[in-house]
Amino acid sequence: MDFFLLLALGATGAYVLNHQQQRQRIALLARHLHPYQIERLMEQLTQGYLRAMGEQGDERRQQVLSLLAESETQLVEQFERFVDDFRRVPTALARVSRLPLGLPFATSCCPPPRSTCASCWPSTPPAWAAPCATRAIWQRASAPSR
Repeated sequence: MDFFLLLALGATGAYVLNHQQQRQRIALLARHLHPYQIERLMEQLTQGYLRAMGEQGDERRQQVLSLLAESETQLVEQFERFVDDFRRVPTALARVSRLPLGLPFATSCCPPPRSTCASCWPSTPPAWAAPCATRAIWQRASAPSR
């Protein structure tokens, strides 16, 4: 009986700590998203794209899509400003866990794994690091044609 009581108390404590940390992360994100209208712009674009898909003629579809160009530009600008703003947040506060369930202090106890991509390491990669397929594909795609 004592074991189950301790287990229940431990689970309750972990839930409360996890909930508190989640609220702190949500508040941090809300503070940084507050000055932007990203959600409103995304809603406008989604509705506009759906409307354009429902149009019968290509000419009319292009007219609807051309009306969305200004919203697209505003959304890109706001995302860029948001990224610049959020970049100033300390790494420890911006870190998130990759675990499939929320555990308290998971971001501080289990930092994210380092990249396994050999060419993404700042110095000489270890022997177990794999060659970077993404970088190789990008280099091939951006290389000048002969």
